[in-house]
Amino acid sequence: MKQRENSTIKLLIYILVFLVIILLFLLFFIIPNIKSYKSNRVELDRVLQEVKELKDEKEHLAKEIASVRKEKAPIFKRLEEPMKPEKFQKFAQKYLHDVKIKPLPKRSRKRFKAFEVDAKTATKSPQAFFQFMKELKSYPTIIKLTFPIVISSKSNHLNIHFVIQAYQISKK
Repeated sequence: MKQRENSTIKLLIYILVFLVIILLFLLFFIIPNIKSYKSNRVELDRVLQEVKELKDEKEHLAKEIASVRKEKAPIFKRLEEPMKPEKFQKFAQKYLHDVKIKPLPKRSRKRFKAFEVDAKTATKSPQAFFQFMKELKSYPTIIKLTFPIVISSKSNHLNIHFVIQAYQISKK
């Protein structure tokens, strides 16, 4: 019986040592990792929230861009239209007389090609030139009339010299 009690006490001591080892394992390895897990989980939730906000902003901006493209479709179409000096000369001759057009060297930017045209014209009245400037808005290419506009008077007509810049989207 004594041997049996000894073996029971040994078993209880082994179980107690096992429980202490398990407790120490929990105390030194698992509990510190729980704190790390919680802080990582909070960080993950914050990042997921930021990702959701960025996706929502991206969708909102995509809708805005689509609406602007739809609203400004005529302007984008005009930007795609190539500048043809001879076509512009015919347009200018509707309002001005003796139109001479000389293309200047092309300038390009990253997204746009810019064409410059040096125009020398003559007209009998300044109203025709002002009507020409007003009608430039309806020209199929986006055009910018640059300054200075040199106007000089000779006998019964006005000589007008100006530079026009036409813009076109660069094809990539």
